[in-house]
Amino acid sequence: MAALIAYLRDPKLVTKFQTLCGVRIVMPDQKDKDDKNYVYTGKFAKTGLYPIVYPSKEKQKKSKINSRVCHRRLPSLEAGSRSITSEDNTPPELVVRTFILLDLYFRFASELGYEPFYITVMPFFMWNVDAYVGRLVISLWCFSMYAGQAIKPLVRWPRPPSPPVIRLEKNPILEMEYGFPSTHATVCTTLPFYTLYLTYGRHELSFLPVLVLALVWCVSVSLSRIYVGVHSFMDLVGGIAVSVVIFLFSVSFLEAGDNLLIHSPIGPMIAGLMVISMLYVYPVEKHHWSMDRGDTAAILGVGLGVFTGCWLDIPLDDTLTGPFPVQLFSLQTVGMSLLRFVVGILIIVPVRFIMKTLCYLVLPAIMPTSGVEEVKKRPLVELPYKILTYTSIGFSVAYLTPQVFNLLNISRV
Repeated sequence: MAALIAYLRDPKLVTKFQTLCGVRIVMPDQKDKDDKNYVYTGKFAKTGLYPIVYPSKEKQKKSKINSRVCHRRLPSLEAGSRSITSEDNTPPELVVRTFILLDLYFRFASELGYEPFYITVMPFFMWNVDAYVGRLVISLWCFSMYAGQAIKPLVRWPRPPSPPVIRLEKNPILEMEYGFPSTHATVCTTLPFYTLYLTYGRHELSFLPVLVLALVWCVSVSLSRIYVGVHSFMDLVGGIAVSVVIFLFSVSFLEAGDNLLIHSPIGPMIAGLMVISMLYVYPVEKHHWSMDRGDTAAILGVGLGVFTGCWLDIPLDDTLTGPFPVQLFSLQTVGMSLLRFVVGILIIVPVRFIMKTLCYLVLPAIMPTSGVEEVKKRPLVELPYKILTYTSIGFSVAYLTPQVFNLLNISRV
């Protein structure tokens, strides 16, 4: 088992996959401008979105992360027959070559694990498909993401080193976070397969096409993290395992627990205490700051806000029993769905902006600094900000927006 784990964690395995996908480091003078099958990223690229550029010494001094990564020499990386090192052994500016379509595909798949995806697709599902299923999926998403994020500071396995891995997603925050398990892999397993599990008996769906779609989603998002060089294959296995374990553990009581709390007069109070307790026991390293706990607080806040909104005004979907026929696409249904989506986004985006602004104005003034100068890194500012802001977003999705739909007479049911 130890040998298998070491093999799956080997950065050379990530490098092999990147090479298979056409990722190459080349010198600027080796670019083939006439070949339209490739896209070049770096200082010399006009359309590249992921620059692989080693900063100057002045910039390295400003960032400890860049200094730690970019001071490494690259004698083992070669482009053709030329070693990628200069005469004074300082890393030059490099250019990465990739296939255009494959690069776009994996970059798009990788974005399916970030906030813009959550803040658009999840509300769209609740407003236009099934609010009951959406709430349960968000609940399981909260538990699985909490487990995945909490494991990281316990295991402390770093991301694959670069070099030899080519880091196509240059985000300084990622370098502060541990790699195992991959929460992208956790999300892309939890969301599609639990949605399929809940909707198959509730809606008249063809099982096989939806299963294929879920598999494509899961595989694409998982492999995209290998492609951009931020996870190892072991990270993906861990992320998928977390999702499967949480699903098997909670599937027997999640619906019953949700039904019990949603009809309880103290349901939101119990849910709020659960969130506070989960954040209190969340493992934190004293001398290593990362955004893991703050991101976890945001996720739990969304779940708390959605539950509170549904508790305040139980959706009609909760009272209906299936199986429901799948509505055929028509100009009217598509138009109404897009209208609800646009109206909803016009509500939750200002809510997010207002709450974020208020929190950063009020919290730093009333909360102690805890010896931390940077405001965003203060625990007594970061956690309340995340919880308050994202609970407001979840509440807007589940309660405020449906009320506006009713006033405008554009509700789905």
